[in-house]
Amino acid sequence: MAEISSFFDPIEVEPGVWDREYNAQQFTDYFASLITTGVMKGEGNQLEVKANGSNMITEIDTGIAFVEAKRYANTTKLAHTHDTEILGKNRIDRIVIRRDLNTDARNVKSFIKKGIASTNPVPPDLQRDDFIYEISLAQVKIIGGQTYINVNDVIDERGKTDICPWAASNILPSFDDNTLAKHIKDYKEHIPYAVTSDGNNTDVFNVYLDGVTDYYEGMAIAIKMHKQNTTNAVLIRVNDNMFSKLVVKPNGQTVSPGALKKDGIYTLRYNGSNFILQGEGGSGTAQPADVLTGKTFTNDNGEQTGSMVNRGAQIITPKSSLQYIPQGYHNGAGYVAAVPPVSNLEYRAVRATDYLYKSDGPRKWFHVTFTMQQKILAFVVQFNGFELTYNGTKMDVDMMRLHLVNDTGWLASDAMMQGVNDGAIWQGISARADTLYGNGIKAVGNTIYVDVLIEATSGLYFNYTYNSAIVVQSLYI
Repeated sequence: MAEISSFFDPIEVEPGVWDREYNAQQFTDYFASLITTGVMKGEGNQLEVKANGSNMITEIDTGIAFVEAKRYANTTKLAHTHDTEILGKNRIDRIVIRRDLNTDARNVKSFIKKGIASTNPVPPDLQRDDFIYEISLAQVKIIGGQTYINVNDVIDERGKTDICPWAASNILPSFDDNTLAKHIKDYKEHIPYAVTSDGNNTDVFNVYLDGVTDYYEGMAIAIKMHKQNTTNAVLIRVNDNMFSKLVVKPNGQTVSPGALKKDGIYTLRYNGSNFILQGEGGSGTAQPADVLTGKTFTNDNGEQTGSMVNRGAQIITPKSSLQYIPQGYHNGAGYVAAVPPVSNLEYRAVRATDYLYKSDGPRKWFHVTFTMQQKILAFVVQFNGFELTYNGTKMDVDMMRLHLVNDTGWLASDAMMQGVNDGAIWQGISARADTLYGNGIKAVGNTIYVDVLIEATSGLYFNYTYNSAIVVQSLYI
């Protein structure tokens, strides 16, 4: 195999004889190894074809092309005049760059490749053989009976892979413009950015995306809200000719009013039915009262701040009165204090200073005195064997009990009755407030003084008597 190198300056070895000669094919082979067929991007105005809308002329702008390794250059605007067409028929011409290897040509030039008139015209085929190779810069539609070419009837064909590709390098990485443009507008692979605007209804937000004519699954968009949403029915409308689509969260719920803030940027992706809010993360049923004060969290309404009070280690000391456990967080170190042991004291038969025999009114009080072994918190006094006489009829009461509580300085008491055999007569018993013992109960050391008041609530006159008063239960300190 012969070794070939090129290109070097020749040396004249004798008059008219040179040691190096190169032919056109060697140059063609050289460029073919470097550059593919097509229009060179960035050279001049890249051979763009335009019509002025007032005559039958199209112009090719400046630029460079390579056709099968043959170089073509246009340094000034070049005009081509198209034939008119008969009324009733149209025609499609092409502006081509043609490489011609025929002996009488041997060039690369631009031509009008005239189409065939028809009621449904098609562009002429390109010729590509051993001698002729064409690439098409543009299609030009000729309207029958019209003496000018509409500006919009020139259809650019540059960049079409099989028609007129962009020239590329055979040795360097290259790309196809159409593929790149399609890739850029693939909003499944890329996320475009758009600022919303008012739609035709409340919470309908318009956005505009180049090249989008319909929704497709996986389609994404990042939107900047021009205002806050006011309802949970947020709709996105892409371009004017498309329907609005609902925005929902990943859990399927609609967004809450005010969740999308003015100037906030949110990413959405279409699932075939709705736009799904991406990265929202705000879901769950926890409410502020369920989370500690000052702590933040998210739920179905977005970011929230907790309001639960931190009670820490709550210690509860038993009392005879009802105590409510405060609402809030308890850290587990709290406790209820131990309850002192409960002792039943020896029953003591105690007579009152006044036996209340044959009282002459509906109210009567008497004193009872108890001496305990030690100071106590609470005790129960039981009065046994009461006899009540009403209009000459004797009625028995099995017992009456007086509950006395000593957790706030002997200030509280309540009462109960058992065994009244006639529901028509209601009796009451309580600690009596008077001048002797103040509020009705007094403790001095281990001695407890009680004023007891018995009354008929009906206001009638009764006779009272009882056998004994005893302490039946007490709670020590």
